[in-house]
Amino acid sequence: MAVDLSLYAGLVEDLSAEEKQLFQGGDYTASAFLSTLYESDASPVETASVGWFGRMQENGRVSAVRNSKLSYLFTNSTDWGDLAKGRQTNLAYQYYSHPLDKVNSTASKAQLDADLKLAGIKNVEVATQLHTNYFPRFTPAGLKKGLLWKIWDIQGQRKTTWIGSSVSFESVLDVVVYNNNLIQYVNVTTN
Repeated sequence: MAVDLSLYAGLVEDLSAEEKQLFQGGDYTASAFLSTLYESDASPVETASVGWFGRMQENGRVSAVRNSKLSYLFTNSTDWGDLAKGRQTNLAYQYYSHPLDKVNSTASKAQLDADLKLAGIKNVEVATQLHTNYFPRFTPAGLKKGLLWKIWDIQGQRKTTWIGSSVSFESVLDVVVYNNNLIQYVNVTTN
């Protein structure tokens, strides 16, 4: 079973006292990522994606918009024809550097509306939204306490391995190195 322990550690009924301390002791956090699927009128210039990546440091600003029709059906930008002129289906992404339970939903909706308006996107109809924690991890205080190494010490005990951003950051090299070390460290059996 894979579970985001920053949100659902309570669902794992058999956490040991040591595991509870690791994941419920206040030294575990996450960021929040809000994705909004919406339709809108075509703008004078439609593109497959637009990014404002500097905004990711401005909690809740729309940092990217991806035009789903143009992204998935891309052949040649000069051949988009009606795809670029009719109603458009887009995804907007908002990032917060704190957990989802600290995100003000009213303020995030207002920021979404303001940023889409600023981008010239008109007649927006939201189809659905997915708000989720992103990159669950230890706080700086948890890192100073050596919690990553405490996880290493309990790897494989109680038929459990801890993987993901709780033990390695998002760089591919870090993940591969950690997982290779884990395979060598833990004796996996079929029992």
